[in-house]
Amino acid sequence: MRDFLLRFGYNAGMKSHQGELVETMRRTVVRDSLFKAGQTVLVAVSGGPDSTALLHALAGMRAEWELKLTAAHLNHGFRGAEAEGDAEYAEQLCRSVDVPCRCEVADVPAMSRRLHVSSQVGARTARHSFLRQTADETGADLIALGHTKDDQIETVLQHILRGSGLAGLAGMTTLDPPLVRPLLHVSRSETQAYCARHSLFPRIDSSNEKPDYSRNRLRAELLPHLATYYNQRIGDSLLRLSTLAEADNRLLDELASHSLQRTVLSRSSHELRLDLAAVRALPLALQRRVVRGAIAEVRGSLQDIGMEMVENVLAAAATSQLSVFTLPSGDGASVCVGLTLAELRFWLLAPASQTLPWSRQLPLPGTLIIEAAGIIAETAQVPTMESARKRGWPGENCLLLRESDHALPLTLRSWRSGDRMRPLGLDGTKKLQDLFTDCRISGAARHRVPVLADANDRVLAVLGVRVGEQTVSPSDRETEGGGYILVTWTPYTPDSGTETGRADVVL
Repeated sequence: MRDFLLRFGYNAGMKSHQGELVETMRRTVVRDSLFKAGQTVLVAVSGGPDSTALLHALAGMRAEWELKLTAAHLNHGFRGAEAEGDAEYAEQLCRSVDVPCRCEVADVPAMSRRLHVSSQVGARTARHSFLRQTADETGADLIALGHTKDDQIETVLQHILRGSGLAGLAGMTTLDPPLVRPLLHVSRSETQAYCARHSLFPRIDSSNEKPDYSRNRLRAELLPHLATYYNQRIGDSLLRLSTLAEADNRLLDELASHSLQRTVLSRSSHELRLDLAAVRALPLALQRRVVRGAIAEVRGSLQDIGMEMVENVLAAAATSQLSVFTLPSGDGASVCVGLTLAELRFWLLAPASQTLPWSRQLPLPGTLIIEAAGIIAETAQVPTMESARKRGWPGENCLLLRESDHALPLTLRSWRSGDRMRPLGLDGTKKLQDLFTDCRISGAARHRVPVLADANDRVLAVLGVRVGEQTVSPSDRETEGGGYILVTWTPYTPDSGTETGRADVVL
C-alpha cells in the first residue's frame, strides 16, 4: 500500500501545490484505487465548470500517474448556437492541455420522440452510448465523469422522492467500471474556484436554469427550502445517508451474489435457469436481489427495471403460477421471465419486430426449433398411453393427443386476435387474450407463447400455459386400436448446442 501511495505521489502530511481540489481528488483516487499506471482514460467534457476542472486536473497529474488521456464531447442537438459554442470550447480546452478530443452531434430530440422518453432520459442514453462507443474505439480502459458531491446530494434526494431502495440511497459511486468519478467528494463551488484559479472560463448551460426539469427545481427550490426550514446541513445529512446505505448495499449485494450462484440450475449467454424452490426459501430481501441479479446477468443492466416488475415476478413465484413476463430493454431486445412449477427462467429474445407473426407446421415425427418462442418442440407417434408414460408423460412440458381426434398436420404459431380454446376442466371456451391476462403474460410476451393448432386451426393448447379438453388426461381410458401423438418441448437458446443439429426445421 505504501508503494502505491508513493507511486501516486500522496503524502498525508503535505498539501498539493495545485490546491484543495487536486488534493481531494488524489485522496479519492488512492483510497478507491480508481486508476492503474498505464491505463487510458476517456474524459467526458461538457464544457461546464465540473468537467473543465476534471480534465485540467487530470492533465496535470497524468505524467505522475502514468495515464494516457483522451476526451469526448457530445452536442445533444438542443440549444443551437449555444451548444455549438460548447463544442468549440471543449475542443480548445483539450488542445490547451494536449489531449485529443472527439466531438459529435446527436439528434436527441428526434431520438427521444422515437423512444417515447423524456428529453433528459434521451440525452443521458445518447451520451452514455456515445461515451462507451468512443471508449471502445479509442481503447480507453475507463470513462471519467465530472460528477461532484453536489450531484450526489441531488441524486440521493431524487431517489428518496421516487421511493428508492438501498441502491438508490447509496447514490453514485466513485468506481463503477468502466465509469470513474474522481471529483465525487469535491463540491461544485470548488470546481468553480479551481477554474478561476487557473484562468479557465467554462461554459454555462442555460438549460440548467429551466424549471421544466425536475432536477433543476430540486436544486433551485427544494434543497434551499429544506435547508431554510428543516435542516441547515441537509446536504451533509444526505451524504451521510448515502455513505451508510452504500456500505449496507454492498454487503447485501455480496450475499445476493452468493445466493444467486446457489440457485442456478444452468446458464448460458442468453439464458439463466434458477431452482424456484431454492429462490422461494430465501429471505424476501435476498429474493428481490436474486431476481434483479438474474435480470442484470441476462439483460446487461437494470435500467428501467422497477420495483413493481420484481414484485410481480415474486408474487407469481409465491403461488407457483405459470407466468411469462417481458421486461423492457433499451436496445430493442426483450428479456422474458418464465415461471414453471420448478424453475424460474430468464432468457433474452430478439426484437419483436424480427419475430412476429410466426407459424410453422410440426413434422410428425420430428423436431422443430422455434427461436421466436424460445423452444425446441418434438413430436412422436406412440401406440399406447403406457408407451407415452415411459417417455415422460404426463409432465410439465408435454401433452398427448389421440391421433384420430385431430385433423393433421399440427401447427405451432403465435396467437391471433380472437383466438379461443376450450381449456381442460373448464366448461365452455375462453379467449386466449383473457387466458394471458389471468396468467400475467404481458402483451409483448404473448406473441412468443406457442399456440398449438390442428389443420382446422382449432386451438388445442397454449404450450406451458394451458392444455385444451381435446388433449388426453391421465385419467382417460385407453383408446382401442388407435394411436397417439406425443408433443414435448424444451427451452431453446442459441447456446443449446447439439440440439440444433437434430432439428428438421429451424425458424
